[in-house]
Amino acid sequence: MKKKIATLLILFLLVFSMGCSFIRQNQNTGTDEADKKASLFGNLTDEEKVYGLSLLWKEASYNFAFWNKKGLPDWDQAYNDTLPRVLATKNTYDYYLELTGFLALLQDGHTDVSLPKSISDRFEYLPVILKNISGDYYVFAVDNKLVQNIPLFSKIDKIEDVPIKEYIAENVYPYIWHQIESSTDALVNNFIRMGLPGTEVKIAYQTPDGEAKELTMKRTKGVSQWSATPGFNNDIPFQKIYVDENIQIHRFEEIAYVCLNTFSDNTVPEKFYQYLPEVEDAKGFIFDIRFNGGGNSTNAEQIAAAFTNGEITRGKWRSLEHIAAYKAWGQDKYAKNMNYKTWPAEKININAGYRLKQPVVILTGRNTASAAEDFLCAFDDNRAIRVGEPTYGSTGQPLFIDLPGGGSARICTRNCLLPDGSDFINIGITPHISVELTAKDYQEGIDRVLLKGIEVLQEEIKDP
Repeated sequence: MKKKIATLLILFLLVFSMGCSFIRQNQNTGTDEADKKASLFGNLTDEEKVYGLSLLWKEASYNFAFWNKKGLPDWDQAYNDTLPRVLATKNTYDYYLELTGFLALLQDGHTDVSLPKSISDRFEYLPVILKNISGDYYVFAVDNKLVQNIPLFSKIDKIEDVPIKEYIAENVYPYIWHQIESSTDALVNNFIRMGLPGTEVKIAYQTPDGEAKELTMKRTKGVSQWSATPGFNNDIPFQKIYVDENIQIHRFEEIAYVCLNTFSDNTVPEKFYQYLPEVEDAKGFIFDIRFNGGGNSTNAEQIAAAFTNGEITRGKWRSLEHIAAYKAWGQDKYAKNMNYKTWPAEKININAGYRLKQPVVILTGRNTASAAEDFLCAFDDNRAIRVGEPTYGSTGQPLFIDLPGGGSARICTRNCLLPDGSDFINIGITPHISVELTAKDYQEGIDRVLLKGIEVLQEEIKDP
């Protein structure tokens, strides 16, 4: 039986986040809007505002993993610059906006601020979903009532009369990690969509036929029916072995296809091994982790162990070490909070009960992040071939911090490196074979990454 293998792009874009659930609306500075925000979100005391900012400044000073990277701000000066702006805020939302911009200065995908649920629940959304394809933003879903006005695959030119790239640079990037443009796809999309109830946004765009048009859209609480980009249909006769939202196992002739959408679910390894006997005789395996945002690295390693003789390589990592007396004595690295302790790369053994020798292809993408990147590290270059896009480019161990008003923050405390010692933070892990889907691929429903992965695996099977 033939089966469509859909990437669930619409659902992904609606819910994907690397912990930074804060989204900024288009702000006007008029009195009416200021009053509305104060009414909706309330306000914290000056003491609470200073405490929250100071807590982030303190914890980042002593625990942030990347102070040795170039381009970071003078953190004390950044605190002094942000303090008066924090005290000038008139509502809790704008206060969190300032905290978000403050941590965004650290340029890390695991260091960010999350809004209190009491605030985020009050926002409404533009009835459109965008996707970055080769640097341009296209309409990937739209309220069914508007699809005649703004068709699918329309290319966005301007927002509020500002060219979209300029708009994002000025209104979005100051508040999110953005060192890899493609990796911020979902964050930028959400940032543009979310705002105060009933607010409107003017969008200029080109339809797929090349017609230049404009449309003013109002943010709403929900959409009753989406007109959405169809899933991929490659006419591959996959046989379903097991499917749920977190793991999918299929078989196609001599190939086993395993889609791992998360490592946050601790039952994923259990389900993988439960159904592995039905595909263990396959001549090759494809793992699809293009939409895996991470989770628990142990879950990733447990699955990889079946293909690595139970041996897993973990890259070296480093973290700040603070010894108060050394700082008092003026020892340079300690005085500047720049003394890093490094743990070497190590090999661990996991008894998976399997020692599978078949060739492996792993499909990667811009949303392959954190523990999913650790999954790649478990396979050395001779064991698996990576096909697709560079990965998200962020992993580590975040320190979670509760903030006044009910929000929270993360600060990355662990600087992880690849097993060979090279850096991939803010860079991504590069595939062996690069394939980037085009707008035409999405329009035609052709998953060229999967097709290329199958082609590569068949060649490996034919000529191991």
